[in-house]
Amino acid sequence: MIYYDTGLEQYFVLSNTFLTEAGFINSFFTKAAPPYDATIEEGPPAPTHFTVRDLNSSAMVLATPITMANYASAWGVTGVPKNRFVGGTVVVEFLYETAPDTYLKLLGVPVDVYESETGYLP
Repeated sequence: MIYYDTGLEQYFVLSNTFLTEAGFINSFFTKAAPPYDATIEEGPPAPTHFTVRDLNSSAMVLATPITMANYASAWGVTGVPKNRFVGGTVVVEFLYETAPDTYLKLLGVPVDVYESETGYLP
């Protein structure tokens, strides 16, 4: 799940649920069984970044991808009303950076969005 902090007007992943980057990747990416070519790969590449897409329009709603190391940071959206996704679903798209600002799309997973009762806790 992703949460929306009404005071900050930003979205976030609960850092007390996903205590580490590895836990976040495991829950959101690995358990979704990302595809890979077993004839040349032992498994899918580990994501380096993620972005968020509007489920209905497929438009990216983050200004830039977020590094996996910053998975627990709060982020704002662009191009839509700030609380647009509360009560809905977004697509978290996992990326692998192949060169500066050049990404390979690894997997997109649907994620529900809720309004936070406690607010963002870094």
